[in-house]
Amino acid sequence: MQKECHQNCKCTIRRSMKRQAVCRGRELHYIPQFPEMILSVIMSGTNLTNIDKNGFKNLTYIRLKELTLDNNLITFIHEDAFVNLKYLDSLSIVQETNLAVNVIKVSVGKMKTRNLRSLYFKNNNWLFLPVDMFTSFSYSEIRTIGIYGNSFSELQSATFSPLKKLQKLYMNKNEIEHIDLKGISKDLVDLRLNENLLPKVPELCTKDRRGISLVKKLHTLDLSDNNIGDIRIKAFQCLPNLKKLLLNRIPMRRIRSNIFASLPVLYSLQLSKIGFPLQKIDDYAFNSSSLSRLHMDVANFHFDRGV
Repeated sequence: MQKECHQNCKCTIRRSMKRQAVCRGRELHYIPQFPEMILSVIMSGTNLTNIDKNGFKNLTYIRLKELTLDNNLITFIHEDAFVNLKYLDSLSIVQETNLAVNVIKVSVGKMKTRNLRSLYFKNNNWLFLPVDMFTSFSYSEIRTIGIYGNSFSELQSATFSPLKKLQKLYMNKNEIEHIDLKGISKDLVDLRLNENLLPKVPELCTKDRRGISLVKKLHTLDLSDNNIGDIRIKAFQCLPNLKKLLLNRIPMRRIRSNIFASLPVLYSLQLSKIGFPLQKIDDYAFNSSSLSRLHMDVANFHFDRGV
């Protein structure tokens, strides 16, 4: 028998559209059953509070691909709650500020699915990221991790070392002041560190600085909205495949000669609103044999002004 959509939910089940259920309302204390065609469920602004071992049972009657838990006042998730969500491709936990990161680590770490490709943790106000956060995922096929809106000053990339197939890492808005890239996946192609507190470009080479890259396959790097005030000539060494570099809204007042020359395939460079204002561009600042696109709007720099 076809299940009806719960009164607190809106279900879209047409094949031509995303087959999604969105449930809202603090009076909703549990996850209801859904029509069998639903593939994505968003629980937003409900009152789930405590999710026990069988808290996600009603989601096992559908081929659930995506689950989002957003601002549901959750304080606890049983360590076995996710175990039977075997089709899950993407999990997002958003604005669950009463839910400790160690509780999430244990419950999410018990997931058995090999279909999982993406994990997103947004605006949960974590004060630290456990080094063993992803220890249980050494078998996984996870390609994307997004962790946004927290308050931890240091990030050890060894945290992500169990994720051997990780390709995209988004670490926006976490107040990060230092990042150690040692141990990061060798398949990483997209790294977003924008809107943090980094004072300089992270070290991209191995410690002995012999030109061995820690992120050899990286093609996109976003360092926008950090505290980077100066970039030295060797800062971007060890990025042999970088095609897109974003440095928007950083307080760099001088663009030094040849700082991008070590990027052999750099195609797109963004330097919008830098310097506050930008004061000097050296003669060979944009020395690059591959650069095709330069975005430099609102830099308040007078190119016609004499030196």
